[in-house]
This record gives sequence, C-alpha cells and structure tokens, in this order.
Amino acid sequence: MNKRSRIVQGLSWDRQCQGAGFASLLIGLISTVSADVILPVVRVEYQADEVSLSWKSEEASIYQVEQMHDVDQWTSVGDPVTGDGAIVTVPLNLMLPEAFFRLRVNDPLSSSPEGFVLIPAGPFEMGDAFGEGFLDELPVHTVNVSAFYMGKTEVTKELWDEVRAWGLNNGYTDLKTGGGKGANHPVHSVNWYGIVKWCNAHSHKDGLTPCYTVGGVVFKTGEDSGVSCNFAASGYRLPTEAEWEKAARGGLSGKPFPWGDTISHSQANYYATGAGFGNQSGEAGYHPTYNDGPQPYSSPVGSFAANGYGLYDMAGNMWEWCWDWYSSSYYGSSPASDPRGPDSGTGRVFRGGSWSVIAGYCRVAGRNNRNPTLRSISIGFRTARSSVPQ
Repeated sequence: MNKRSRIVQGLSWDRQCQGAGFASLLIGLISTVSADVILPVVRVEYQADEVSLSWKSEEASIYQVEQMHDVDQWTSVGDPVTGDGAIVTVPLNLMLPEAFFRLRVNDPLSSSPEGFVLIPAGPFEMGDAFGEGFLDELPVHTVNVSAFYMGKTEVTKELWDEVRAWGLNNGYTDLKTGGGKGANHPVHSVNWYGIVKWCNAHSHKDGLTPCYTVGGVVFKTGEDSGVSCNFAASGYRLPTEAEWEKAARGGLSGKPFPWGDTISHSQANYYATGAGFGNQSGEAGYHPTYNDGPQPYSSPVGSFAANGYGLYDMAGNMWEWCWDWYSSSYYGSSPASDPRGPDSGTGRVFRGGSWSVIAGYCRVAGRNNRNPTLRSISIGFRTARSSVPQ
C-alpha cells in the first residue's frame, strides 16, 4: 500500500485524550475510526515523499503536530503553529512505513492567566543567524525552553501605579513613581531592582507566591545584587533572556524580526534610518505618529499587530529588562535547557529595542545590558509567569 492510500482525510477527536485537549489525525494502516469528527482537514497536497495537511484554524490557538511510531511515544513534528482564523498548513514527511499523527491544540486565550499567553515548551535556534549583529549574539545554538506564560504587552504606567500604591502600604516602601507618557503607555524610568520588587508586590497583591528573595526573605526594599529567583513559584517575574527571545520569535524560525524579514513604521515604533537591517520605512527618523512633543516618543501598548504568539511590541517601543546577568561569551557555554544567565555580572540584560533606536537593535537576536541601577526613558519591561500548577 502506498503512502497516499494511508491518509485518513479527517481530524478526529480521541475520547481518551479529550481531557488533555488533543485532536488526533491518524495516518497509518488503520481500519476504523471510532470518534467524532471535528476540525476536518480542508486540503491535502502531495509532493514527492511529503504531504501537507491544512486545517481551518481558530484565532490565537497554538497547534503542534505530534507523531507516534512506537506505542505511546509521541514526539513533536516541526515548530508550533499559531492560528489566525485562517488556514494552518503543516508539512509532514511520511518516509516512515506507518505512523500516527495528532494535532495538539492549546488555546492561550482560554487557558492562560488574564493578560498572558502560553508560550509552548520546545526548542528554538537562539542567536544571530544572519551575521548582522554583534559577536555576543553568537554562536547560534539550540535552546530548549519549558512552557511559560508571557505578558501580552509591556507593563503600563496605569498598572505600575496600581500595584505601587498597594505595595507602599504593604511593606514595599521604596517603589519609585516611574514615568509614562500616558496611562496606557509603557512605564519607564524604573530600574531593574525596582521592577523585581514591584513583581513581588504584584504577586502578593494577587495572592500568588513571590518569586524573588534575598537570603530566603521576600525581596521588598533596597537594592541587593544577591537577589535570587524561584522559577517554581507562581508569581510574576521577568522572563529569562532565552524565554524572551523564544517568545519574541512568535513560533517563527530563521527570521530577524517577530513577524518576518523586514521592519517598518507600520509594524513597530523605532527610529528608522537607511535600508539596513531590513528597514522598510519610507520616512526616516522617529515614528511620525508618536514624535509629538517631549520624549519619550512611546506608543500605547498594543498599537501594532501581535506576533505569532499574540505578543505586542516585542520590537521597539521600550527596551525590556530580563532576569539574566549579562556575559558577552555566555552563548558559548550556556545550558541547552532553560538557561538563566551567568551567576553574577555587572549588567542585566534588556531586549527588543525601543522608540529611540534603529532597526538593528530591534532584531529578536539583539542583546543589550546596563547596570541594574539604571533608570532610562527608553527601558521598560513585561512580566512572565512559570507554567506551574496554581
């Protein structure tokens, strides 16, 4: 029997896996399918020994094809694919004599905490694959990141003020006012230490376990370089540098920006100049919509289209602090799974570029760092949460 005759053109709900959110597409030597049919395959295309299967997707859901050719040994096939309400096409190589495939469907809108999206577990290629950046972005290396939640937007001045007011009355007595061009603009001019204390206050306020401690005590005041992070805690925290880059890539691989190969003022708030680094803006300089008076020329969060994971402003608007200490040579020796940066350093990492910098700094692989005491009108942050039982 040839490969084509072993295609069952339907996506079937497997009742045994229904609670885990699996939909199963069976490809193999099978005789019957005793399940309800949902999300039918809408197109099957063949080329040589490959087949592409297409489904009508649900907006903002994340799809991962998994393969089994040994009993109960499922492995991922390709990268996760984010639906946009259109057609999701997943190419499969069917060189195996027989196999079973299933489509794992995660809906970050319904399963994630409010304001967050689920970033699925799995590997990605971290670093500059185009030779456009700096030496600290090399070597390109495969990193496996555990599933986690990422804030859809940068933290706004409104949310900063709300949590700060609560914190000042609950032991977080030195949280700074911070800056912000408007309530729905990203907060800025708060340093790294202030941000992690604010994250703890936010966790306390929402009944979650704070992530940051100093000497085993919840970090509430002061600036202590010995602060540690409990990544198993349920509270709010900064993403690691690896988490940030995986999230910024939006499920894409081999692309310099969160959405693809080029960048323009229709996609991000940054300083456009020349044609380098994929810049496609016809008008040079600051973003014309937001260059409207005193700096910073920030934009309201979510002013541009989201990337494939549903995250906004992963390029431009504000740089975003990460957890990691910075080392220019870290990529040469970092762990293959869940790297969290060196044990010490003089600067903390921030990522993503801002309203004030050129396209090259807005690349997903771009790295930057400063002393964690720095306050800047170009640096803000977004929060993450570990994917742990609540």
